[in-house]
Amino acid sequence: MTLRLELQVPDEPLRRADPAPVTVTLINTGPSPVLANHRMAPGYADSDSREVYFDVDGDYGRRKYERDPPSADDFAPLAAGARIGCEIDLLGWYRLRAAGTYRVVAHYRCDEEWVDPPPGTFAGVVSSDPVTVHVQ
Repeated sequence: MTLRLELQVPDEPLRRADPAPVTVTLINTGPSPVLANHRMAPGYADSDSREVYFDVDGDYGRRKYERDPPSADDFAPLAAGARIGCEIDLLGWYRLRAAGTYRVVAHYRCDEEWVDPPPGTFAGVVSSDPVTVHVQ
């Protein structure tokens, strides 16, 4: 696979009452450009109109949202060796109900059935390595 996803979380514990930014970075590790959706919008595995979602091994509340589907302008080549990233408020999207230690994995996907991506768009899911977050 030519794409890799990295998830970076703060070293210090996240506080449920505060914003909890994490960084998600998509990297083309291959020798050729890959057509991908650069929007990197967050959501949930079973929700529409998102490119980034997480697996969190705890009980959490979900944010209600509506978002337009990606446009043709959101899709562009990711050059060999290039990276795109975004910062997402993890606890704003995944409202953990209790303090504790959690395992989190980020996922990127831009080829949902209901989206009409341009021909040649990367197909499938890219997942980060799991990370541990401590939540107060």
